[in-house]
Amino acid sequence: SSIKKMQPMFTTKKGYYTATELGYLSLSLGFPGNLLPQAFRDSPSPDAPAICEKLRHGKAIKERTVKELLELQQVRSKFDKTFNKHPAIENVKLFEKAMSILRHRSLSFKELSDARVAFELYACEAIDGIPAESTTLQQAFKMLDRIISPIRLESLIKRYTRHSESSIAFKMYEFLDLVCNCRKLESVEKEFEDVCLSVDFCSMFLTKEQRLLKYLDEQYEASFFQESRSF
Repeated sequence: SSIKKMQPMFTTKKGYYTATELGYLSLSLGFPGNLLPQAFRDSPSPDAPAICEKLRHGKAIKERTVKELLELQQVRSKFDKTFNKHPAIENVKLFEKAMSILRHRSLSFKELSDARVAFELYACEAIDGIPAESTTLQQAFKMLDRIISPIRLESLIKRYTRHSESSIAFKMYEFLDLVCNCRKLESVEKEFEDVCLSVDFCSMFLTKEQRLLKYLDEQYEASFFQESRSF
């Protein structure tokens, strides 16, 4: 619990990880905090001893170095259905996605952890992921105080499932991508209040959430219109 209290939002330096920050990364994704340093110690890489020594002395290593070690079969084997039912390739993709998200400051360690909890709550074991279905996804986003235009979400579902391993479910690393495409509910509510001073007759019969979704759809369609006019 003391670690959680001290947990920073992001790594101290973009694209670099100390042993402590690697621990935050692992914990946020539901893995033991010592997973990565331990896996690196068992690595056959000739650079592994020097990397572990740096980490032991509180120094940071590059994200690229972490990814290179994760490419090694002996390191990957530590991720194979050990702490969850997912194969190594899927778990490694999850770590790589999370590091990219942290580098871009799209989600914090805490937000990654919250996203994992939402994913696990709505994921279905039978299809090995969260259903690629807008209602379920919007409910999961709502848990994270995030919201997205329904039209934009449908577009993303079509795009992702076209290139995904599954057309009916999203893996967690794919779900994190979707979360990054959402907006924070608080900022949308404030924007909506500033822009929509009056409510039209039809909107009077909508709930607050339905009005926000309608507003986001209108904004999304308007952005397409602006783009088409610029060509």
